[in-house]
Amino acid sequence: MRVILTGGTGFIGGFLRAELIQRGHEVVIPTRKDIAIPGVKTVRVRGEPEEYGRLVEELHPDAVTNLIGVLRGDYHKAHVAIPREIARACNSCRLIQMSALGADEDSEIPYFRTKALGEKEVRKVKSYAIARPSLVLGPNQRLFHDALKWRIFPNLKTPSSR
Repeated sequence: MRVILTGGTGFIGGFLRAELIQRGHEVVIPTRKDIAIPGVKTVRVRGEPEEYGRLVEELHPDAVTNLIGVLRGDYHKAHVAIPREIARACNSCRLIQMSALGADEDSEIPYFRTKALGEKEVRKVKSYAIARPSLVLGPNQRLFHDALKWRIFPNLKTPSSR
C-alpha cells in the first residue's frame, strides 16, 4: 500500500513511519527539509497547501495520513488550508487526519478552532477517519523529560527511572 505521511518527520510521525515501513508499505513523506530517511521516499515541498493536493493527485496513494500540526505560527495554513487541499485531492483514497481533543469551531483558542475547521474539510472525503488525541508524551520529547523533572507524573516508570 502507498501512504503519503504528512508530518512524517515529527514526533508521532516517526513512530507511525517506522510501523508502516515494518509492515511493508511504501511511505512517501513531503518535507520542507532536504533529508533522506531510510526506507522512505521524501518529496521536497515549500509547505504551501496546494503542493500537498498536487502530490496526492500525482502519486495516487491508497491512503494519506495528515499529522501536520503547529503550536505557533500560521494555524490556518497548517490546520485548515493544507487539510482542505489534501481532502480535495483524495477522491479514491482514505484520509486519516490527526486533530486534537478540544477541537471546536467556536473556541476562542486559535489552535482548537482551526483544528475543528480542518476536520470540517476532511469530512468532505468519502473515506476518512479523524483522531483526536489529548496530550501526547514520549521519550525523546522535551515536554516528556520536563514532566519527569517536574514530577507531574510521580508514579510514571521509565527505563531511566527504574
